[in-house]
Amino acid sequence: RPLTRSLWIRHTSSKVLRIMDSTQGDGAASSRPFSSSLISKKNIVSDSIPSTKNDAPAPSPTPLPVAPSSAVEPTFEPVPDVDILTQTVAMSMKSLYGIYGIELWYFNEGSGKLENIALSDDIEGGTVEGLLLKRVTQDADEINRKYWNVDKPQESFKKLTDKSNKGYLAPEPVGPGCGLPGALWSEIGKYATNGLNGIGHSNVSHDVHWREVDELADDPDQPYDDRLQHLAKAGFTRAAGLPFNVKNFRGMVIYFANPHGDFGHLNCDVNKQMIHHSSQMIGAAAAFRPAQEASEAYLQEKSHQTWRRVKIKILTIMRFGGSLRAKKNGGPQ
Repeated sequence: RPLTRSLWIRHTSSKVLRIMDSTQGDGAASSRPFSSSLISKKNIVSDSIPSTKNDAPAPSPTPLPVAPSSAVEPTFEPVPDVDILTQTVAMSMKSLYGIYGIELWYFNEGSGKLENIALSDDIEGGTVEGLLLKRVTQDADEINRKYWNVDKPQESFKKLTDKSNKGYLAPEPVGPGCGLPGALWSEIGKYATNGLNGIGHSNVSHDVHWREVDELADDPDQPYDDRLQHLAKAGFTRAAGLPFNVKNFRGMVIYFANPHGDFGHLNCDVNKQMIHHSSQMIGAAAAFRPAQEASEAYLQEKSHQTWRRVKIKILTIMRFGGSLRAKKNGGPQ
């Protein structure tokens, strides 16, 4: 039967078909049956959606990315097997220029002496006191044998760094004024205007005061110290002590610099700033260690106390429960 609605189709040179829907029932109406195949083959758009000459299917909306639960919920698990002091020292050493190595000392208020803090682990699982090295001194470096005799510097170097050496010199506690740590500690007060203050409140000079270690070793007014002598012989002849004070955890980081390097680069503002900030960061990490150990011991003890109380309550409930069942059954109480 004839259609009730007329369709006007115009075929352009680009073979684009447009259907114009008209509800007028005059003589323009076509008696040709409506063919759905014509629409599907020519991609004719329905009259309910207005079309343009360059019609294209609308792209589907891209769904928003959903963050994984691990990215939404913060976790507070520390990285395993990474000590905060070791990581802080490694970051500092990587960014410093002209440094052979460092030592970390803290002042024991009880004994009145400076005590060394180990900065690395040895292959046997123990700790290595004293120097943490970035490189071998030029005086003891085997590559320089063609320029000078490295035997004596190497001997002293091994006494300072090799625990298996028979003459190994462990960094023993020293009082102010004794040995290199004591001498540098005593001189720190000369560069401070109001003593040693904490992080963010330091009145210590922003300069780095380098001392010639061989001059200290040869000073007749300086108390003799075997380790000081071998530091000078091994090539650690330029040193500076940078203080820190973290909630009365006082100490000092000793930096050993390459005396053969460019002093301008060593003492430039960028490197001096890095040395000062590294000292405060290393001191804070060192102060964190005993606080962390005390906190872990406290939490462990609280956990043990809680389990003891729970055990007592469980045993009490079991005992009273047995007595009540016996009484209910008419047995002995």
